[in-house]
Amino acid sequence: MTDNKKPTGGEVYPRDGRATWSPGCAKWVNHSIPGISRRDWLAGLAMQGIMSGPQRSSGEVARRSYEVADTMIARGED
Repeated sequence: MTDNKKPTGGEVYPRDGRATWSPGCAKWVNHSIPGISRRDWLAGLAMQGIMSGPQRSSGEVARRSYEVADTMIARGED
């Protein structure tokens, strides 16, 4: 679960969905499919590295993973 107060860094791999006809608007409407947040993506990558080390509790792994992701996003905004 992510903390909505933190910057997410945008989306990773968003994609366009299919276009459907909207009779009410009399036009084609594109439905975009959001990607995973950059914060969640980076936390997932960090988690892989953290879990390759000494055994930790799942709470500790999650907390540390998001700390790493938040640091990376903050440094990217400089």
